[in-house]
Amino acid sequence: MLKEELTLDRVLVDVVASWQEAIRRAGQPLFEAEAIRESYIDQVIANIQEPGGTYMDLGFGITLAHARPEAGALKTAFSVLTLRDPVNLNDDEAHPVRTVIFLAAADDSAHQEALRDLATILRDGNKRDGLTHANDPHEILKLLTAN
Repeated sequence: MLKEELTLDRVLVDVVASWQEAIRRAGQPLFEAEAIRESYIDQVIANIQEPGGTYMDLGFGITLAHARPEAGALKTAFSVLTLRDPVNLNDDEAHPVRTVIFLAAADDSAHQEALRDLATILRDGNKRDGLTHANDPHEILKLLTAN
C-alpha cells in the first residue's frame, strides 16, 4: 500500500529552522492534495508538544508524525521530508530527527498495510540510513517503494 500512497510530489528534501517547521513542511503536500485540513497539521504539532508527545520518534532519526482522523484527515495518505540538518523533536535533544514521515489516516484501519510496509523497510539498517541521509526525492521514493 505504501507504494500506492507515496508519490514523488509527496517526498521532500529541505532545510528547516525548527521541528514545528519540519512538521508543517512535511504535511504541506497532503494539505495541497486535500488529504488533510490545516487543522490536522496543527493537531500533530499539539500532540508532539503534549507530555510524552515525543513517542512519535521512532529512533534512528525518524519520526512518524500523525494525529487522530477527526483532527482533519480526509484521506489516508503519506508524505516524507528528509532534512539536510536534523532538528530536535519538541526541542528535546534526546529526540533528534532527520526524517519526518507524515501520516494522515482517514480511519483506524486503512493505513495499517502501509505501516507494515514501512516497518519492514525501517528494520533494514541500510535502507534506514539511506532514508535519513538521502539528498534526492527520487532516491527516497525508490527506497520506500521498491519491493
